[in-house]
Amino acid sequence: MKYLSVNLLIITLLLISCKKSIEDDGLKTLGIKTTTVSQYSVSGNNGTINKGVSITRITCHFDEKGKITAKIDHDLARDVEYKFSFIYDGSGKKTEMNFSYNDNRILYRIIYGYDTNGFLTDEKFNSTVGGFPYRYEYKNDEKGNQIVNDYYNSEDKLSSRTTYSYDSKNRMIEMRYHSPSTFLSWRKTFTYNDAGTEKNEFNYYTDGTLAERIVYFYDDQGYLIEQNGYGFENVLYEKLIFAHSEPDKYGNWTVRKDYRNNECILISERVIEYYK
Repeated sequence: MKYLSVNLLIITLLLISCKKSIEDDGLKTLGIKTTTVSQYSVSGNNGTINKGVSITRITCHFDEKGKITAKIDHDLARDVEYKFSFIYDGSGKKTEMNFSYNDNRILYRIIYGYDTNGFLTDEKFNSTVGGFPYRYEYKNDEKGNQIVNDYYNSEDKLSSRTTYSYDSKNRMIEMRYHSPSTFLSWRKTFTYNDAGTEKNEFNYYTDGTLAERIVYFYDDQGYLIEQNGYGFENVLYEKLIFAHSEPDKYGNWTVRKDYRNNECILISERVIEYYK
């Protein structure tokens, strides 16, 4: 079979495994055995919304404690499967993640380290197909909030540092990034309303001027329901709406429709199998 190039593999691994993704959206995992999210393009006219072409299918497996043990992301357009498996220690901490592509041969492995408080302190990335190793080191405050994220490249040299600040409710209020090798720097700040249903994200250029503002709105279930992006002179450039179905008896949605600038662009269906 043909494998992804190592660099593409790394990029794919980070994009798929590290981001907050559709299958995680508002998911209450305790008692769940598997979830399968199928995503479709949208067809229709005269105001109708119909499922179009099937785009991707994501299946996750959980143990009885609600921890994810495996994830299979099937790109139906390219007939490619990305597979992740997760290993935990006796206390429930994730110690290892393995990544394979289309078959069960492990191509990439991440090892997680913790301090005596159980806080994540490092991640070591290693390829089994000749890719370069790299690692992250983390520092945490006494509450377990990550305050420093150092990335070391294949030569084990510090490539970038990201720092984080939090308010008294442990909500992130600032993120700063700096790369000694490229001299690239940027900053984000965050504000919240008292109810926790609105978050403002401010992104700044290297010179400190405001690049954009993104506003997130959440419902009382914690679902992200709207995301608005504002650019130069506070002009709205994108409006995203996430419409969820009524939750099942366990509180999980089964259908989500995504709208961009009032046009439906994606339909997601989630099938959930419970232990009981």
